[in-house]
Amino acid sequence: MQLTSLPAESLAPIRARFIDALRAREARIREVLALARPPQPDQLRDDIHKIRGVAPMLGLGQLGALAADAEDRLEPWLAAATIRPAGMEDEAEMVRMPDDLHACLSALHAAMREAMG
Repeated sequence: MQLTSLPAESLAPIRARFIDALRAREARIREVLALARPPQPDQLRDDIHKIRGVAPMLGLGQLGALAADAEDRLEPWLAAATIRPAGMEDEAEMVRMPDDLHACLSALHAAMREAMG
């Protein structure tokens, strides 16, 4: 099997679409950092997963690596943060965001802003 890579000019429109999508993702991650809780856990999971998968293919390896680290740290917190204790019907008692996850998401957020220019 032979792998070929696309020339930079072929990747330019794909990268431009990725950067456009990154703007909305950046805003959602900024919101999570400000609130220290996941307002839309599935959306957050999806955002970080897409960044993890696509960024390295577009020459944004550091962004992809930070997203990979964030995704690996995210799932345990989301699972703990969305459990509804017995008797609590309106909103789950939110588990505080771990400091390491907050630092990881902050670094990811900064790299996203840098990638957007």
